Amino acid sequence: MDQKQQEAGMTAPPAQPANNPYGGQTYGYEQQPQPQQAGVPPPGPPAYGAPQYGQQPPPGQYYGQPAPMQQQQMQSNNTVVVTGQPAAPANVIIHTQVYPQNYLAFAIFVTLCCNLALGIVAIVFSMLSSSDADAGDLEGARTKGRISMWISIAGIVSAVIIIIIVIVVMVTRVNKVIDASNINYGK
Repeated sequence: MDQKQQEAGMTAPPAQPANNPYGGQTYGYEQQPQPQQAGVPPPGPPAYGAPQYGQQPPPGQYYGQPAPMQQQQMQSNNTVVVTGQPAAPANVIIHTQVYPQNYLAFAIFVTLCCNLALGIVAIVFSMLSSSDADAGDLEGARTKGRISMWISIAGIVSAVIIIIIVIVVMVTRVNKVIDASNINYGK
């Protein structure tokens, strides 16, 4: 056997074939087991805390879920074993923005029930308010929301004024017709 083969951990071929653990026989050089290298963990159970195949997870947990921080005491033959598992840190930052009112429902009501023209304009300003809020311009969204509200109010007021004018005109026309009929038939 030469020097290179000895350094690589190889041995000379055996006189008789060695048994292969997977069945059959092997011939030639066999690999010697290598010593454990520093920093490499030995083979063993899964590192993520999952139970072995066929075992159930602890109550209240699922596979892959980190175990909560707990202290367990187990007694077996007068021996107490205390184990602790750290829980994964949970830093949750919730940043909520209060979106300003866009008055979309009010604008739709005005469009359908009161004043079509001013209602459509109010809906446009309401949608612009929502777009500004989504873009992060909360002051612009607040301003356009107020414009939508005031246009909707103007639509309701104008509709009420128009209804009052129509009622007054109808009443005066009816009164003129009644007066005209009394003049012709009464005298």
